[in-house]
Amino acid sequence: MVAELGAGSIDVVIDLVAGEQWPSLLEVLRRGGRYLTAGAIAGPMSQIDVRTLYLKDLTLMGCTFQEDDVFTNSLRYVEANEIRSVVPRTYPLRDIAQALYSYRICTSFVNPPHIENSTRNWDYDVT
Repeated sequence: MVAELGAGSIDVVIDLVAGEQWPSLLEVLRRGGRYLTAGAIAGPMSQIDVRTLYLKDLTLMGCTFQEDDVFTNSLRYVEANEIRSVVPRTYPLRDIAQALYSYRICTSFVNPPHIENSTRNWDYDVT
């Protein structure tokens, strides 16, 4: 991941995966960057070179609990059309493999979709 994105190129990482790739997520963070996690799909155990943490002045946070007001306030933004859910395409269940392939492409760190005005252009041809 560091080779694709560059060391120190990202301000914030939100991670649900953890696992063996975890140290590389810290490497791509800029000095003063923030790492937030809400899961460990690839495994709960990871190693860290603590020097990365303190020499880059990183902030590490867990983020699974939110006050009740946070969800209510988030809905207000959605209702005001200030936040839109991004659903690039829907698929019938029989096409689940194609749907997962599309998802993998759309969420790739190597070739991320162009982001403009908080919406994503996810017009990928998955044929």
